[in-house]
Amino acid sequence: MAKYFQITIPEGASKAKLDSQGRTSVQYTVKNVSAAPIDGRAVLACIPTGTPPDNPHKNWVKIDGTAERHFDKDKEEVFTVKVAVPPKSASGDYTFRLDVMTVAKPDEGDKGQAVAFSVAESAKGGGFPWWILVAAVIVLAVLGVGAWLLLRNKGIAVPNLAGKNTADAIAALTAVNLQLDPNVNTAQSTAADSGKIISQNPAAGTKAEAQSKVQVTVGAQYYQVPSLVGMAFKDAQTSITNNHLTVGQSTTEANGNFAGGVVWKQSPDANTQALGGTAINLWVTPQTATVPQLVGLTIISANSALQSVGLSLGNVTGNQAQATITAQYPAANQVVQIGTKVNVTVPCSGLGCQQIYQYQTVVPKLSHW
Repeated sequence: MAKYFQITIPEGASKAKLDSQGRTSVQYTVKNVSAAPIDGRAVLACIPTGTPPDNPHKNWVKIDGTAERHFDKDKEEVFTVKVAVPPKSASGDYTFRLDVMTVAKPDEGDKGQAVAFSVAESAKGGGFPWWILVAAVIVLAVLGVGAWLLLRNKGIAVPNLAGKNTADAIAALTAVNLQLDPNVNTAQSTAADSGKIISQNPAAGTKAEAQSKVQVTVGAQYYQVPSLVGMAFKDAQTSITNNHLTVGQSTTEANGNFAGGVVWKQSPDANTQALGGTAINLWVTPQTATVPQLVGLTIISANSALQSVGLSLGNVTGNQAQATITAQYPAANQVVQIGTKVNVTVPCSGLGCQQIYQYQTVVPKLSHW
């Protein structure tokens, strides 16, 4: 059970899949469950997989954005972990997780769920005789020239697939007895090329044999950024992920035109086109609470009343801790930010009058009340 931070990932995210560039990302949602404001620091743990232990992927996995953040009571923060596997990396299964430790006590915190990803076998250099490659190139060149001379006036003209989606490309190729190579490549391009073919091999107009495969490259998918201003923070997170984007940095900042816990600014702006997986940064108003009436209550009762609305007891002025409260600040019915401390006054007499107690020093004296 989490002591400080509840750390979760979306359902099914424990097995991440790399894209054609060897990249992926996973979102961890971290919630403060310590019943008090706390500063936390996210750290990555790359779990060794070999014997003796070997974790070369520690340099492949990084936290996107600020690792150290402040958590109000019950506040959630989203951390995005990005994975980028260098070309020709060792194949195998790799595992990491995100832990969050307290800044005040770096050796205390909670562990997140492990996420695994697999690196496929890639071609490796070595002692392969280079002369074989040279000979092979020469042979292929001779054969290619011969085949071109024989077939230059024969075969099927490959249609121009530029600007088509894969479904339309399949239809165009099928109509001339050709096939689309199922290994479709993806490359970054403009929003106008989102999901559309930007290059092909063989090129348009080239003669090919019946049932030959044409390999294509499509522009990376872009998505429209949803309008998030005015939405509750959790609803905004859901909308972002439903649109194939990721939650970026979340900043808590007051705005008098919006209620507590509501998004009042976003970046990138709504209705713009963004590459799939782009981080959307949010500005969210702090959650607020109404200060309860404490005058006439005992310190124990006042503390319970404050905690029930997300506030806490501050300084206690006076030396008759067993008496009822005579004054408070902030006053009752004021709207303040969650986590605010409310100072109170109890009667004072004799030597030491006006002494100020911290609540935690008063608590042990209350056992006989």
